Amino acid sequence: MTMNDYDSLDEFDDANPPEESNNRTFLIVAGGLGFLVLVALLCLGAYVLFNLNSNQTNEATRRHNSRSKP
Repeated sequence: MTMNDYDSLDEFDDANPPEESNNRTFLIVAGGLGFLVLVALLCLGAYVLFNLNSNQTNEATRRHNSRSKP
């Protein structure tokens, strides 16, 4: 029986073990950045809602004060 190149394919399976720790680190970093973007969007939305409400309150107060002046 002769040995050819196809008989020793299993030798290369153990040469490079899978690097799952780098993948885990990437997922943790990507998740953290995604969380920060989500929090930033929520804060921006809350700011817009409260600022819009404040502007409407100021406008209503101004209209009320202008009508009550003799």
